[in-house]
Amino acid sequence: MLLTKKKRIIFLTILIPFSIVFAFIMITKPHFFYKQPFKIFGYVAYDTCIYDDNAFTATNNGFYVNNVSDMNNINRGSFYDFDDTTFAISVVNGDLYVGYESGYLIQYDITDIHNIIEKERIHLSGTVTSITSKDNHLYASTSSGNIYAIDLTDYTISSTYTKNNEYIRDLLVYKNLLLFASIDSGVGILDLSEIDTLNYVTTLSNTSASFDINIYENKLFVSRHSYGLTIFNISDNSSFSYSQNINNGGEAYSSDFNGEYLVIGDLQDGVETWKYNFSTSTFEYVETYIQSVPHVLFIKDDYIVIADQDLGLYILKLSE
Repeated sequence: MLLTKKKRIIFLTILIPFSIVFAFIMITKPHFFYKQPFKIFGYVAYDTCIYDDNAFTATNNGFYVNNVSDMNNINRGSFYDFDDTTFAISVVNGDLYVGYESGYLIQYDITDIHNIIEKERIHLSGTVTSITSKDNHLYASTSSGNIYAIDLTDYTISSTYTKNNEYIRDLLVYKNLLLFASIDSGVGILDLSEIDTLNYVTTLSNTSASFDINIYENKLFVSRHSYGLTIFNISDNSSFSYSQNINNGGEAYSSDFNGEYLVIGDLQDGVETWKYNFSTSTFEYVETYIQSVPHVLFIKDDYIVIADQDLGLYILKLSE
C-alpha cells in the first residue's frame, strides 16, 4: 500500500537525519561498527609492555602506568609527564627502560609502582625506537641507524653498529643473533657470540620496508607495510628460508602469533585476526576487530594488547 503524502513526509523527516548521522559516524569513527575494546584512553601511544600486573605505555609526552590485573577492567592509571615523546618502553631484570625522542635512554626503579624513580640515563644518537635485551646487555636502536649494546653492569655503551643512517624500527634477540627491522633496507642480522661486539651477518631478501619482527617457534614474521606480512622458516639457525607472504591488502605495521591466531596491526584497516590452518600450513582471514592505527600489539593469554596512535592503550578479547 502506498504511503500518503503526510506519512511520506514523516518518514523522510525521520530517515534523513538518521542517514546523515550514520554517514558521519562511518566517515569519522568507523570503528564503532567493529568489535569494541574494553577501554579506549584516547591518547597517542607508540609502544607498550606488561610486567607483573602493570602495563607501561610510551606516549607523545611521557608514559602511562595502568594496572591490568583484570584485563576486563582497566583504569587510566598514573601518567609520568616528561615533556618529551617516548617511543620505546621495556622492562628488563625488574627495571623499566624508556627511550625518548631526544635520544635519552633512561632506567627507572619500579620497585614501588607508585613512586617510580630514575636510576641512570644515557644519551644516544637519534630517537630511541626499540629496546631488547640478552643476559646482562641491553640493545637499543635509533632513527639514525645506530644499534647500541649497553652493558647493564655499569650502564655504558660496549659496542655500536651503524646502518648508514637508516631508520631502524624494531629489534629482536633470537638465540645468539640480534635481528633488526629497517624501514629502508629490510631485516638485518647481527651476531652476538662475542658479548661486547655487534658483528654483521646478513640481510634477508624479500624484507624491504620492514617495520616489525617477531618469532614463534620456527617462524619469523616480518611486517612490511604495503607488502603485507612475510614469513620465514628459521628451523636452520644458519639459513632463514622464505616460507610465504600474507598480502592482507593494507599496511601491515606489527604482528603477533600464538600458535593458533595471527594478529596483524594494519595502519589502514586496523586490527585483523587470521587463523592458522594446520592441514594446509596457511593462514585464513577471520575478521577485523576495530579500525584504528596500531603501532605495536601483542597477544597475552586470550587478549590483544595494543598501543595505538589514535586510541592509546586498549585491550581486545581474542577469542569468545
